[in-house]
Amino acid sequence: MLGYTSGVPTHNSTFGSVNLTSIMDNVTCDGSEETLFEWDYELNRNCSSGDGAGMKCATVELRDGSFPTEGNLFINGKPVCDDDWDINGAMVACHMLGYHKTLAHTNLSHFGQVPTDFIMDNINCTGTENSLFNCVFETENNCKAEEGAGVICLDMELRGGPLTNEGNVYLIGRPICDDSWDDNDGTVVCRMLGYSFGAATSSSKYGAVTTDFIMDDVNCDGSERTLSDCSYSSSHNCGTRNGAGVICYDMELLGGSISNEGNIYLNGQPICDDSWDNNDATVACRMLGYSSGTRTVSSIYGAVPDDFIMDDVNCDGSEGTLFDCSYRTIDNCATTEGAGVICYDIELRGGSVNEGNVYLNGKPICDDAWETNDATVTCRMLGYSSGTATSSSTYGAVPDDFIMDNVNCAGSEGTLFGCSYSSTDNCVTTEGAGVICQGSRSLGGRA
Repeated sequence: MLGYTSGVPTHNSTFGSVNLTSIMDNVTCDGSEETLFEWDYELNRNCSSGDGAGMKCATVELRDGSFPTEGNLFINGKPVCDDDWDINGAMVACHMLGYHKTLAHTNLSHFGQVPTDFIMDNINCTGTENSLFNCVFETENNCKAEEGAGVICLDMELRGGPLTNEGNVYLIGRPICDDSWDDNDGTVVCRMLGYSFGAATSSSKYGAVTTDFIMDDVNCDGSERTLSDCSYSSSHNCGTRNGAGVICYDMELLGGSISNEGNIYLNGQPICDDSWDNNDATVACRMLGYSSGTRTVSSIYGAVPDDFIMDDVNCDGSEGTLFDCSYRTIDNCATTEGAGVICYDIELRGGSVNEGNVYLNGKPICDDAWETNDATVTCRMLGYSSGTATSSSTYGAVPDDFIMDNVNCAGSEGTLFGCSYSSTDNCVTTEGAGVICQGSRSLGGRA
C-alpha cells in the first residue's frame, strides 16, 4: 500500500504512544492482500495507547543477474555486505522477495561491483526469520565495492509429468526451448531441484508449452550450479512442441561396507539383475562420479524390495545415464535379484599410459605381498589383458594414505576389491605398488 516490497511488524507502540481511536484489532492476513481492508480484523475493543502496531518497510531487489531470481542484494537502494553472509541469510532474503526456495548465496560482488553505502554487515540469520531485519546484523561496515552479498533464488517447476520428478521445465513461469537440449542441461536443472542427476526430454514430451520461451540453445557442460551459468540464447525460433523437459533422479548404493559398493537404487527403487553386466555397472558408476565399475548380482548386499524400476538393462558402456540404455519397466524379479556395483577410480601415476604406481580411488596401494596376479587384476580393471607387478614406488614416492595392504588375488577376480587385503598398513612412501600392463585396451579402461 505504501509502495515497498517487504516489511517487518513492530509491536507495543515502538514508535511512540498512539491514541485510543484504533480502527483495527486482531488483524489476520496471508500476505497476498492488496489493502488492509481485505484482511480479517475486529474493531478495537481492548487496546491501550501502548498497543500500537507499526512497520519497518523495505524495498528489496536483486541487481545485475541474468534473471529476476538472482543478483546482488539491495535493500532500500543500498547493498548488503558479504561478511558472514551464508545460505541462511540468502534463504531469508529470498523469502522477502517472495520465493519459496533458495539455490545459493553469493559473495564478492558476484554479479558486479556495488556502491559502498552498505545498509548491513555481519548478518547472522538462522534461516527461519521473516526478514533480514529480524536477524543479528551491524549497521557499521568495513566493506568495499567487491564485497556485495547476493542470492540465487529458485522459481523453477516441472509441469505435465506423471510424477514430481519429471516434466517440461518452466523457469520463472516460462518454458525452455529444446534446441541443443541434452543430459548435461537436464542434470543442471535436476540439481537445482535437489536431485542428483537428470535425463533430458524434448519435443514437449509432457504436453504443449506456451511460446514465451525464456531460453533457447542452452549449452551446459554439467558442472554448472544454475542454468544461468550455461551459455544460452534469450531469443528463440521455437513453437509449442519444442518444450525442453527432464526426468530427475537420485541414485544411491545401499548395503555395502564402503561407499563405493552396494545394491543400486534409482529414485528409491532397485534395479533387477537380469542381463546386468559390467557395461551397465560402468554407466551406473560414472553417474555416481567414478570412472568405472564392476557388476554384482543376486542382491549380494542384501535382499531388496520388489518394486523394481528397471529390468533387462542393456548398455554398451558409452552412455551417459542408465536411462540412455535399453531396458524394460516391467519385471519378473524377486527380492534376491537386485543389481549392484563396485565402483572405482583407478589410475597409473608417474609412468606412461600403461605403467605407473597404482592409485585406487585416489589413494596408493602398498607393495607388501604385491605380485603378478594382483597386477593382472589391476590391469584388467584398466582394460588391459594382463600385467606385471612393480614395487618400491618404482615410479616415484607416493603419499602414505594407503587404501590397501597385503593384497592377495588369485588372478580371476573382477576388481581388487574382490581379493583379500588389509585396510590397515605399516607402509611408507617408498612402498607404492605399481604395474606394467600388457595387451590391447578395451572400452572403459582409463589410466
